[in-house]
Amino acid sequence: MGRAFLFSICLSFLVSQNLYSQTISPEFYQTEEDLLDGLNQGELTYDQYLELLDLMRRKIDLNSVDSQEVSQIPDIQLSDVKDSAENRLEQEKLSAFIKPPVKSDKEFQGELVWQFQQRFSEDKFTKNYFDLNTSLSQNLSFNLEAQNETDQTQIRRRSLQYFLPAKNLNIILGNFQKKLGKGVNLGNRSYLNFTSISTLSAPNTLIFPLFTRYNGIFINYQSDIFNSSVLYSENRFGVYKDQIVGGEFLFKFNQFKVGPILSWQRISDKSYRFQNSCASIFGEYQEKNFNLSGEAAFLSGGGNGGVGEFFIRQERYNLRGIFWSYSADFIYPPSGGNSNPDYELIDLEDLNLSFRSRQSGENGIYLNSSIKITPRIFTEGAFNQWRDGGSLINKNKLRLGIGYLFTPKFSGKLVNYNEDFNLDGAAEKVNTTRFVGRYGFRADLDLQLRLSYKRKDEIIEKTDLGDVQLIAKFPVFKNSLVKIGIKYSDFDFSQSNNSRFDFYLEERLKLNQNLFLLAQYISKNYSDDVRLDVQNLRLRLEVGW
Repeated sequence: MGRAFLFSICLSFLVSQNLYSQTISPEFYQTEEDLLDGLNQGELTYDQYLELLDLMRRKIDLNSVDSQEVSQIPDIQLSDVKDSAENRLEQEKLSAFIKPPVKSDKEFQGELVWQFQQRFSEDKFTKNYFDLNTSLSQNLSFNLEAQNETDQTQIRRRSLQYFLPAKNLNIILGNFQKKLGKGVNLGNRSYLNFTSISTLSAPNTLIFPLFTRYNGIFINYQSDIFNSSVLYSENRFGVYKDQIVGGEFLFKFNQFKVGPILSWQRISDKSYRFQNSCASIFGEYQEKNFNLSGEAAFLSGGGNGGVGEFFIRQERYNLRGIFWSYSADFIYPPSGGNSNPDYELIDLEDLNLSFRSRQSGENGIYLNSSIKITPRIFTEGAFNQWRDGGSLINKNKLRLGIGYLFTPKFSGKLVNYNEDFNLDGAAEKVNTTRFVGRYGFRADLDLQLRLSYKRKDEIIEKTDLGDVQLIAKFPVFKNSLVKIGIKYSDFDFSQSNNSRFDFYLEERLKLNQNLFLLAQYISKNYSDDVRLDVQNLRLRLEVGW
């Protein structure tokens, strides 16, 4: 994979505004319980679980400046979802994470979200979630996000944003997640793992809400000839202090952007510190139907990494490729460049902290394409191969699918996923075949059938499993939408007592233009007596003005 790194350096002088998730996943995550299942079953890393849980609670406006966060959802193609009304499967994957845009010409506007969750099963608990967003004249906005769990209130995020469209100036004070360039140097802030013997004498406060986001100031200024951004972040948790300084300065030449990105980080306690700095070069070339971008980064303490990406879009097909390579000594927590969900815990010297590195030592390639053969027939394919930086094992995933539009309202799609977790020796191999059929009577009335069969080949045994799911969406009365889902999962066809039955009921009620209510009830019942059944109720109230 050394060639991938050389290729990424060459690309760094040439960009793609869109970010894409390269994780090939057959799963649909529609509820917070689905995300927890994905974490427990190893489909999601803990970092991914936290990111997706955050998106599901906040929900994203695809027309907002932060819509690039949708790239964190496994196997989502943002451009296809926005531009192709036929891509109903991807729209379904997005449905739990996005909210419809609301246009308003009011001088002062905002939104208040309150979510209450109650689990009724044996391991009872109660959660409250709160999110407040306000804006004034589209120049000043404020966000406050908090949660209460097990009688402990925690501030998750708060920020004040000031924007001057006439001067192309944007300032953020507080919490933010930013990716500069391809994120190889500075990406979304990583999660730091506290060991059981860590001294966390001070809880999170209003000034330092969560130790998983940038906290400080971000300034961006754009003109016709350059784009510049600078940030300073300081987080504290217990005895730990984390400081990050960074910025980029990109020059524009017609369809080109090119420039340096610089950053410095120090994590310290009362006795020790981890410190490193990074310099990278980012480049981008963009046309209407073709994008080429790349970034190569070098650490002052040793280590280098790079990401290159191209995207070709035509009327009947598109092709995307991503290449990445990181040396084994590329240890830098602010980095968030393209990689796979694999991570290894790297101790940060004597700080009693671990850094969840997805990139150190990893090399990989991702290719994705979709072709519209006829107005009724469309195909898709994705290939992902990488070397895990921790185990040095080569792995790959392959997806092939074909869909057919029987009528404008009735469509079917057959997809096969093949995963091999050690190309050079014996290891787990998984093959999943999934069928999705959908009949859309109209925009608010449709019926879906999902069938999947999975074969797991492990070193000492083989397991056959699968599930069948039926989902119906329909209005009960004006401005309401009910969604009912039933799912039967068999985790091993050879065992008679290893299954689960899920029932899902949701009602979305739009009381008026500014008042929205969501009620969800979820029940998971296992056939054995070892695993606990779960009954969960969630209420979500959104008030706008």
